[in-house]
Amino acid sequence: MASSIAVLGGGISGLSAAYYLARFAPRTTKIVLIESSRNLGGWLKSNRVPPGLHSSAPVADEKGVLFESGPHIMNPRGTSGAVLLEMVKDVCLTKEMLTINSSDYIEKGRSIYYKDQVNVLPTHLTSLWKDKSPVTKSVFRAILRECFVVKNAGLLDETIYDFVCRRFNQHVALNIVGPYVQGMVLGDIKALSVRSVLPLLYDLEQEYRSVTIGYYRTGGRRREGFRERGLAARARRDDPVWFGQADEWSGISFKQGVQTLPDRLSAYLSQCENVEVRLDESVERIDPVTTSRSTMHFEHVLSALPSATLHELTSSCPLPHLTSTPCVDVAVAGLAYPSTASNYTGNSIVLPHPDSDYKSPVPGTLSVDCNSNNFLHQDHEPHFKITTAFGGHQWKNIFGTTRIQQLDPQLVFKHAQEVARVLFGIKDRPTHGMVSLNPKCLPQYTLGHEERMGELHNALQTAYSHRMSVTGQSYFGTSVPESVENSRMLVESLVVSGALGSREMMVNGLWQIEENQRDEWKDSNRLSKSHIDILLKS
Repeated sequence: MASSIAVLGGGISGLSAAYYLARFAPRTTKIVLIESSRNLGGWLKSNRVPPGLHSSAPVADEKGVLFESGPHIMNPRGTSGAVLLEMVKDVCLTKEMLTINSSDYIEKGRSIYYKDQVNVLPTHLTSLWKDKSPVTKSVFRAILRECFVVKNAGLLDETIYDFVCRRFNQHVALNIVGPYVQGMVLGDIKALSVRSVLPLLYDLEQEYRSVTIGYYRTGGRRREGFRERGLAARARRDDPVWFGQADEWSGISFKQGVQTLPDRLSAYLSQCENVEVRLDESVERIDPVTTSRSTMHFEHVLSALPSATLHELTSSCPLPHLTSTPCVDVAVAGLAYPSTASNYTGNSIVLPHPDSDYKSPVPGTLSVDCNSNNFLHQDHEPHFKITTAFGGHQWKNIFGTTRIQQLDPQLVFKHAQEVARVLFGIKDRPTHGMVSLNPKCLPQYTLGHEERMGELHNALQTAYSHRMSVTGQSYFGTSVPESVENSRMLVESLVVSGALGSREMMVNGLWQIEENQRDEWKDSNRLSKSHIDILLKS
């Protein structure tokens, strides 16, 4: 077994990888986590702010209002959710956790701004039939039509827009799917890959020839191979009763915000004698690992850096496609008003795609999350609290040629208050507010991403053999649970296979490519529901 391993990057992926190495690797393994900034956790940042409007680094106030700079809610469903929850239990955070019950989340509903009004989407197919909202017009017919659309077997990939237009219609693409995708990954459905961003839709067509029929037959279960199902079973094994209760949750956070998780992981690592965390130290070279302070030799390097950053460090032995995944900038504004400011009870509102006939009232607005409706007990006093995301693929529509480094937070506040006025009728000034500017924060899996990652997978094995592996959002999975799952999957593979101490074994972290090449998920989908339940809950 290798005596030393470097983990490059202290975002949630690198932090999770170091945590799992500390748990699963032999105690004699030296683990060094290197992060260029002074903090761990990436853009998982939570701040309590006093009254007033604040920029990215306000003075903390224990009784202030909590705002998130990045994700404010984590999905506990599926394998990635089970892995995340197991991590939460292991670092003793269950008492700090806040949960959203699935039935409450569904009842509150999600909304789309369309034709100058907020349209609350129906929660069931039967209610869709009776719904009179302008945005759902023609949707029921499109769903029925989709059952009879011929499968296009010759395409390896499509943009989400082309896929939805082909199988449903343009209205569904631009006014329903487009808004939700830009709210989820900040991207444009006319550029993003359906296979990589919405793999469930792609796989249902391939396997069942219809998204609608496949969704009905699988219950909307995300594709998972035997390896993922085994991982879920191991995660749930020690407390099946608690995980059974967790099946009723749609989202989780913590009393002090999402940053609680990276903070607790950092504290866990600080207690491990074989782990060294080096902050404010940038990596300048991979082989050997050369930083701004020293040069170190490791048997294995696990990179959780953005792929474009890794590209700069591997110029002596270049890898393909490390710069082919673009990242977008996003400005996030959190506003808090008195609890009586609005009677809106929904979870979130998404805004039209730029090419829709019905434009957004504030162009460049991606989504509006109503945090106070989800986690009422995060603040000491009740507020009506919203978080609005601007920019992403629509950056130029709202900020023009201004770069995020030069963006005035007051301009973001101005746009956010206009959103509050148009969507919720709030004309008063907010009591609390915070703006966070997040450059290059979320990768965009554009058309052909899967094929490019396949070529990277092969090149990484050829060029670096057993010496390097990768994890992180640049490759697969942009959510926090997916990042945690991918890091655990990588570490388990490295440890169990003996790849850390073997020149013959090669584990590079792109395990999804291997599973897709073997079509493992198709075989596993043929398991009956009873077999799946037994596997997950045993």
